[in-house]
Amino acid sequence: MKSTGEVMGTGRSFGEAYAKAQTASGVVLPTRGVCLISVRDRDKPGAVNLARLLIARGFAMVATHGTADVLEAAGVPCRRANKVREGRPHIVDMIKNDEISLIVNTTEGKQAISESNSIRREAVARA
Repeated sequence: MKSTGEVMGTGRSFGEAYAKAQTASGVVLPTRGVCLISVRDRDKPGAVNLARLLIARGFAMVATHGTADVLEAAGVPCRRANKVREGRPHIVDMIKNDEISLIVNTTEGKQAISESNSIRREAVARA
C-alpha cells in the first residue's frame, strides 16, 4: 500500500485542529510581510477583522479593489492591487515578484473561481 502523506489535527475548534494539521504537514506560515486579501462579498466583514489582526502582528495589507473599499471604510490601511483581468501590474505579478508573503483568497461563482486559478497556481509554484 502506498502512503498518501495524510495528517490529522485535533482540537476544541475547527481552527485549532486545522492549525495543528497544517503544522504537522510542514506548512509554515510567515510571521510578517505583505498579505494579499481578495475575498467574496460575504467574507468581507471577516476580512476586516483578519486584516486588523494581521496588521497588529506586523503585516502590511494589499487588497483587490472591492475588498480594499471595505477595508478602507473600516479604517484599515491597505494598498490596492489589480485582479488579472484589470490589467498589469496585477496580483499574479506581485506573487511572481515575491512581493506577497501570505494570501487570503475566497471565491464564489464560476468566473471568480476561474480567475483565481492563476493566483493559486503561482502561489503553489512559489511555496
